[in-house]
Amino acid sequence: MWEGTLREKSAEGAYPVKIDRKELIAGQPILGIRDFLRRMGKDRFTSLAAADCFSISDDEAKTVLIALVERKLIEDMGRVSDRNWFQVVQEGRRLAAASGAPRISRAKAESILKGFLERVEEVNRTEELAYIVKVVRVFGSYLGDANELGDIDLAVELEWRDQKRDVVKYCYERAEKSGRQLKTIVDTLGYAETEVRQLLKNRNRYLSFHQPFELEQLGVHSKLLFRNFLILPLR
Repeated sequence: MWEGTLREKSAEGAYPVKIDRKELIAGQPILGIRDFLRRMGKDRFTSLAAADCFSISDDEAKTVLIALVERKLIEDMGRVSDRNWFQVVQEGRRLAAASGAPRISRAKAESILKGFLERVEEVNRTEELAYIVKVVRVFGSYLGDANELGDIDLAVELEWRDQKRDVVKYCYERAEKSGRQLKTIVDTLGYAETEVRQLLKNRNRYLSFHQPFELEQLGVHSKLLFRNFLILPLR
């Protein structure tokens, strides 16, 4: 079962998060629950959102939400216009961040991190990219002593590369050069950042990127890996 709320907080300040792919919550697969929590993010929502996400009835969705409240994954924020509104809380965000991928050895995790840091340097050398990587911090299970690890949690802070570049204009240029049909203005303006994060991730499912502010929200210990073009020791 998911262990985020069941195991004691580690010395590093992070709960180990494991997903049993066979687990069900109110009849819904745990990975589906994880995806729903990711989709809701910081937004408030009602049972209608759950019904749409899981393709179930409103009554069934209410049962799911009650179970998530009982598991302390979401919080009931109160009733407005005949509907209860909910929001994902800290334990739910931990589950939302989990990949459910098979665990890997520490040696494999270190190899993945080294490759990631090489890509950080490559991004920072590539002048045409709109952003540079300013700071990277690692947190979560990587900082523990376990020989087998799940996700490699990284807080990645980006910075606009050239203050002389017009932000809006250059974001449009990067989006146009991508050859992709982006559906909204938000997607278009955000592509320059998305492009860098995709290059850094390199399709590796074990790398889990987070915003720096999430470290404070989660209240976890972290280790500085990279700052201002300087790579620091992994251990």
